Amino acid sequence: MKSGHWEISITENGQAHTKTHCDLPKQVKGANGTPEEARASLEKSATTLHCAIRGLKMENDTISYTYVAPEGRARSLTTGMLTSR
Repeated sequence: MKSGHWEISITENGQAHTKTHCDLPKQVKGANGTPEEARASLEKSATTLHCAIRGLKMENDTISYTYVAPEGRARSLTTGMLTSR
């Protein structure tokens, strides 16, 4: 994953939304590491939101996981972001 301006497509309850945000180099560092480093980075972020990360998988150019929060769950599937190792 590279730092910079990103556009994200999100589907919730059958409706698609597009959002944009900027990731700094220190924010993408964990995603470009080993699965253990990616998990640690995601879990650190999730903790601030009172969530947990479950089912993390990193395969080819895809990372997927589930955020588990007191009010529910959200599944994340991102494709085309992983760098070669």
